[in-house]
Amino acid sequence: MRSLLALMLLAVFTGCSATPDAATPQTQRAITPVPADQYHATLAAARTVLTDLGYTLDRDDHRFGILTTRPLDAATLAEVWRPDNRSAGLAAESTLSEIRRTVRVTLTPLTRSNPPTHFALAVEVELARKHAPLRYLNGSARTVFATLDDLPTEWEARGLEPEYWQPVRRDATLEAHLTERILDRLANMS
Repeated sequence: MRSLLALMLLAVFTGCSATPDAATPQTQRAITPVPADQYHATLAAARTVLTDLGYTLDRDDHRFGILTTRPLDAATLAEVWRPDNRSAGLAAESTLSEIRRTVRVTLTPLTRSNPPTHFALAVEVELARKHAPLRYLNGSARTVFATLDDLPTEWEARGLEPEYWQPVRRDATLEAHLTERILDRLANMS
């Protein structure tokens, strides 16, 4: 009972809302210029940073300058050693619901010259929340959650899934942190 009360108080005081920060525009991504002669080293640095943080690469397209990762479950409040939650609010949110992150790193030509003189480094981190509409609170002391045994025929006819991941927003603080780590790694490689 105490742990449930503590979780409820934590949710109230950390303000874990699903709305993005007003100071962080969600449509604009931070772009960092990188000289063309550091194209290969930048991709290698990004690859190393992502794998060091526990991400598994899903796409490693050197020719087009794209790295993407497989989804990684977000750290909870109990996992303080993991660096992916950059705020207490995100840690509380990932503790109370299932959240995962996917990272996309791109290097695109910044100039129109051929060959380009600079590339734009952009890091995007997408947060997705798991929805399980067939799970519900049953009020029992032994099992808090229960599931509907059969997918309702109406849902089945519409092709709805019993569980799915829905993109929520971007994690701008982790994007900035990853960009900084990639640039630091790039500087140490030189």
